Amino acid sequence: MLDRSLTRLARSAGVVTRYRDLDGNEVSASPEALVAVLQALGVDISGPEDAPRAVDRLHASEANRVAPVCAVLWDDGPDGVTLCLPETLSSRGFTTALTLESGQTREWSPSGRTLIRRRSGRRSGSSDRHTVVRLPLPSLPHGYHRFSVELDGVTHDTLLLRAPNRAFHDPSRGRRWGLFAPIYALHSRRSDNMGSYEELGRLLDLVRSYEGGFVATLPFLASFPGESSPYSPLSRLFWNEMYLGADHPVEVAGSGPDLIDYRALASHRMPALRKNAERAFRDHPDELQEFSDQSPSLVDYARFRSALERLGPKWTDWPRAARRGELGSADVDERDVRLHVYAQKLAHERLEAMSGAAGGLFLDLPIGVHRHGYDTWREQSLFAPGVDVGAPPDGAFPDGQNWSFPPVLPQASRAQHHLYLRQVYRHHMRHAGVLRLDHVMGLHRQFWIPSGAHVGQGVYVRYPSTELYAILHIESHRARCELVGENLGIVPDSVNEALRRRGWRGLHVHQLTPNAEIREDVVASLNTHDTPPFAATDGADEASLQEALATLMRSEAGLVSVNIEDLWLEHHRQNIPGTTDETHPNWRRPLRFDTDELEAQIGPWLRTFSR
Repeated sequence: MLDRSLTRLARSAGVVTRYRDLDGNEVSASPEALVAVLQALGVDISGPEDAPRAVDRLHASEANRVAPVCAVLWDDGPDGVTLCLPETLSSRGFTTALTLESGQTREWSPSGRTLIRRRSGRRSGSSDRHTVVRLPLPSLPHGYHRFSVELDGVTHDTLLLRAPNRAFHDPSRGRRWGLFAPIYALHSRRSDNMGSYEELGRLLDLVRSYEGGFVATLPFLASFPGESSPYSPLSRLFWNEMYLGADHPVEVAGSGPDLIDYRALASHRMPALRKNAERAFRDHPDELQEFSDQSPSLVDYARFRSALERLGPKWTDWPRAARRGELGSADVDERDVRLHVYAQKLAHERLEAMSGAAGGLFLDLPIGVHRHGYDTWREQSLFAPGVDVGAPPDGAFPDGQNWSFPPVLPQASRAQHHLYLRQVYRHHMRHAGVLRLDHVMGLHRQFWIPSGAHVGQGVYVRYPSTELYAILHIESHRARCELVGENLGIVPDSVNEALRRRGWRGLHVHQLTPNAEIREDVVASLNTHDTPPFAATDGADEASLQEALATLMRSEAGLVSVNIEDLWLEHHRQNIPGTTDETHPNWRRPLRFDTDELEAQIGPWLRTFSR
């Protein structure tokens, strides 16, 4: 049985001490796991015996907070911010300031008549009595605004998130179908056995020619050379330069019709890209400088990529100054910097050319980032040490899952007003007509596994979901991007209800729930990239495929995503979760047909979809 003080401390820090598994059984966290996770959260504790003092310190640190770090103002809610003020305020006074995202400012000293009293009492960690009040605010446009309260010479800042109640949705787009294909698997006679932005664009053109609405694909974010998993990006802020293709495609040794060798292809594609970058900087320096100015972190990222080549693939092993983010001239090759600036500009231009029409690209945002990547190096205080993110044991994965990436610290993210996450969301929605958030439950809580512990020893940590939904809504309306939450596996009803209430789509995977109602607010598909293709299931043939797809197309589903490989009854899998490259070459198999052959192979199917 858990010590009461340890339980109280965990709950105060946002750690869930017990949860229910897929069968409804209650699972309680062990004291050892709670201590490890609390340490990762920055709580000063070495064992359960330290919990009482740690609780007092935690409450004391919050006792003098007058205004919240972040506050959400929904369209259908009151426009005001909640303050916790000393009861002796009337003899001291305070001033406030409001700075809109546009830069406009407004200052005023609210009178007692302005404040709406809620309740009075003593806060944990303080002997002084406080009054909780609500301060009405003027009507604000959607966006990010700064509110501050100055009291006794101390300024308390609040990020105001003025947000639409629901994610963006354009009814005029109507019900739509599209094809799913991993970008790496697309290839043509002009390519060297690996996909490119050009091949993705060709597939999108084919789908549009048959009145389809989108092409869905896997993440194509920047990755380490040789990294095959699209869910372990080097950064969630930059695109993968490998998908820019090659000027002079050749058959690369080690790859073939059934296997992609990422490292060998990188050694072939990168020299040509470097040569083109040098030419571009010589002929069009102003254009590249303008692009860099629009992305303040781009040069910093490019310098990091260069340092990987000189200092090694793990920044945690770099010299001390470089580990701290201070790269000297000896750590960086300026030719590498130019290469990566040029590559990001070119990737942006090719994606922009695809994303002009409504719908277009259906992109996928992974929940995590590689622990040795750019994001963890630049934002070291933002990621939790000593823990991994994963999922508890369930029917599909009896041993659970460890995804081996560090989680974002919830309170550290709030302290920086979620700037990093805002940049991540904006980066993807800039080119997506639809954006799928991997493991959407992560907006509410994430399963943290202490390093070296069994997955079953993990515990859930809560996240400020209301604030994250508000940010996603703001960005989705600005980008006119629809939002989809991957809600498979162990997902509480409250998360699914939140998706419906906030205008998101969930997923209906016919292979997993064949008898479930197919609602309008879902993306319906036969399978996913983590499950077997249709042809690998019992009784699979073309007639049963036709019947299954007809069921999806006749359903109420707002979006229907068809795995392109199902259309030729492919039985090989792109990915088998829980396996390694030694047991199964995940994320490395090209499509059976190249993009020059696709229309001949699947055109009859596409005609039936467009009727």
